[in-house]
Amino acid sequence: MKLSHLIASTATDAVIATGVATPHANAWENDYNAATNTCTITFSDQDQSNVNNAYRELFELMAKNSFAALSNPKDAKLVQEYALDPATKNAALLSGDGKVSSAQTKYFFNTMTLGVKDHPDYIRAIAFANLSKKPVITEQTLTMTPEEAHEDGGVMYGVDLAGVIAASAWTGVTEGSFVGVRDLILETAKENYPRFGGPILTYSQAFEACANKEDANGSTVAGSNLTGDQFSSIGIAGGVIGLILIAIMGFAARPFVDQFVANLGF
Repeated sequence: MKLSHLIASTATDAVIATGVATPHANAWENDYNAATNTCTITFSDQDQSNVNNAYRELFELMAKNSFAALSNPKDAKLVQEYALDPATKNAALLSGDGKVSSAQTKYFFNTMTLGVKDHPDYIRAIAFANLSKKPVITEQTLTMTPEEAHEDGGVMYGVDLAGVIAASAWTGVTEGSFVGVRDLILETAKENYPRFGGPILTYSQAFEACANKEDANGSTVAGSNLTGDQFSSIGIAGGVIGLILIAIMGFAARPFVDQFVANLGF
């Protein structure tokens, strides 16, 4: 299964429901060339900022969730601050601070001490911390065919999950590599969708336009400060969660996704 799949028109419906306008002057554009069967997708500076900030926040949150599971909260806080510091390019490397490096070493080798098993949570936290440092939109102009957009476009386009999957497989902390990472993302998405759902989901519209061989433009919205209950009250929470599920699991899972969202009570 591909890590990313196109999500269809529900994304547009969700954005319309928010009443967000899409000014052409500061918007993504998709230009389809029928003669060459290729699309040129261009993202604005604001699109790039909204999307990259949303993914950074999502994966930072997932790292924090894993750090919170570690024993000795004081040491966990030291390591978390180091790992998520923008100046730290690779959180897996030992800090130059003796207290931090000592805590890092303890967590890495702590496979079972006094009934505490920190190693898997530490490895997972570091993997997500490093993932949060990787921008999703690195190039503002993309060229692809509609077939490529359909197969590889969508909310996971540009997300490098290799490190997290490898960490999960290595530690055996989750059931299967891809499935385990997917479930971690889904759990965090379900609980925190207002903070990043808008930019991540509207990001996929550009790929949808390409897959449909359409000339189109729009804007990626910024993250919301609404609470989960407030977001649900405007009627798009279920759509957001459903889209994230479909994007990660693929179209074949649509019946399961619909039932899952219905059970959430949105």
